[in-house]
Amino acid sequence: MGVEGDGVASHVFHDTAGRSWDLTLSIGTVRRLKQTLGVDLLAVLDSDVLARLSVDLELFVNCLFVICQEQARAGGVTDEQFGAALGGDVFDEAAAAFTQALVDFFPQRRREVLAKLAGKVSDLESKAAQLAVTKLDSPVTQAMIEREFSQADRRLDELLNSGSTSGAAPGR
Repeated sequence: MGVEGDGVASHVFHDTAGRSWDLTLSIGTVRRLKQTLGVDLLAVLDSDVLARLSVDLELFVNCLFVICQEQARAGGVTDEQFGAALGGDVFDEAAAAFTQALVDFFPQRRREVLAKLAGKVSDLESKAAQLAVTKLDSPVTQAMIEREFSQADRRLDELLNSGSTSGAAPGR
């Protein structure tokens, strides 16, 4: 989430083609998201919408396109071109812009709660990623992977040997 020169939080992200996309939300955009994708941003405090969007990149990209649809149409960008220009660090920039746009969409009395909720979701994502890295780096995981490869190797040898001794092709 960036801050522009006038102190206003940025709702803009840039795709891999260098295009800028403004994610400022309106009630019309929120309605379109609910109608087309079943994503109800008005119920964000009472649902798992943020968590769903953080783990389902396809849904997140579809939401981004619905929000940017008029900009895309004006720039002659199709939904396929839009999606093709999203990847890697663009997702982080888009998520920050989306989160800020969502917080800014709501009245002041709900912003603080929503900002805290978004922060908690972000914290959980970071913790989950770190836990996955830790688990993947553990000797227990390495031993399990080696054991599975060894078992697969033995099964493959058994299949190949049984097929050659019976004269029949494996699977017959």
